[in-house]
Amino acid sequence: MYKTADQLLGALPPFLRVSPQTTQQANPNVYHITADSREVQPGSLFVARLGGSTDGHQYVAQAIARGAVGVV
Repeated sequence: MYKTADQLLGALPPFLRVSPQTTQQANPNVYHITADSREVQPGSLFVARLGGSTDGHQYVAQAIARGAVGVV
């Protein structure tokens, strides 16, 4: 099952909502959510978070290259 970006954004509190910015599709389908850039596949939403040993923001480019349709 998937959710669209609009559906996911609609579940957030208003102060966290932003407009999706993508060059491919304005409301992409999200099939998978992960904070591990090695698990990103086409249709994934990558959550770049600060972990115990690394900062996920360092892997945003890798996640996009692997097919992430969005980054949080």
